[in-house]
This record gives sequence, C-alpha cells and structure tokens, in this order.
Amino acid sequence: MDGEEAELIPIQRAHTDGDTLVYFHGANVLMTGDFFRSIGYPNIDRVNGGSLNGMLEGLGLVIGLAGPNTKIIPGHGPTVDRAAVIAHRI
Repeated sequence: MDGEEAELIPIQRAHTDGDTLVYFHGANVLMTGDFFRSIGYPNIDRVNGGSLNGMLEGLGLVIGLAGPNTKIIPGHGPTVDRAAVIAHRI
C-alpha cells in the first residue's frame, strides 16, 4: 500500500467468523477492526460465528506481534499500545 507492506492476518471466530488483523510492518501499526475495541465491552457476535475463545486467541496474537512502541488501532476507540491490550485481555 503506497510502498508500505500490509499483511492481512485472519482471526478465527473472534468478533465474527470473518475478522482480519492488518499489520503495517514499516509503520509498526496493527489495525484490529472490530475484534478489539479500546472503549466499552468486547462485542462477540455469536450469531455470526464469534466466540470468547476466538476473541482471546485474537487478542493474544495482537499481544504477541506488538512491541512496546507498536500503535494498535481498534475498531472503536482511541489508538492504544500493547499494555492496553494486555489489560483488556485479562
């Protein structure tokens, strides 16, 4: 994307059964879409294939990919860092 490597990573059964994490390697940015929101409660759409286990696995993947300076852009709410996702997951 305009010279930036963007990796699309499927997230199985988190918010829905069709979530995608976008990793912009050069910019050190992870865009989670709706399976992570930095405000409010998680939204697990069970009717459309979402699950608690998938949500936990997806958030674990974000935590594993993120470094201390990674910007994480949620589907809803302000941009956060890795520590905020860790706090959200526990």
